[in-house]
Amino acid sequence: TSDYAGQVYDQLTPLCPIMLALSAASPIYRGYLADLDTRWRVISQSVDDRTREERGLETLKKDKFVINKSRYDSVDSYLSASICSDIKLVYDKDIYHQLREGGVDDLLAKHIAHMFISESR
Repeated sequence: TSDYAGQVYDQLTPLCPIMLALSAASPIYRGYLADLDTRWRVISQSVDDRTREERGLETLKKDKFVINKSRYDSVDSYLSASICSDIKLVYDKDIYHQLREGGVDDLLAKHIAHMFISESR
């Protein structure tokens, strides 16, 4: 069920950074010693397509949301109803309402609507 899938997702979330640290075995690239041990930050920054407005560097004029971090970053929300689900999430309200009308539960609808905040441009 989706409840069980949400619980598994939430339980795996804190394990991801631990597994990343355990697998950090690549400090040398093409013969050069790097100042990082994983490529996470490099990959995250390479796919960060937020505008200056979305980054909060300029006031919002064209864009709808200030997005705190790259979409290729750590998770923004948990999916099960737990005490850890207390982060204020920016999400597209139109998509959220469409999902709720379709029968998707509240936390999952917010999670999915959050994933589409940069698609509204």
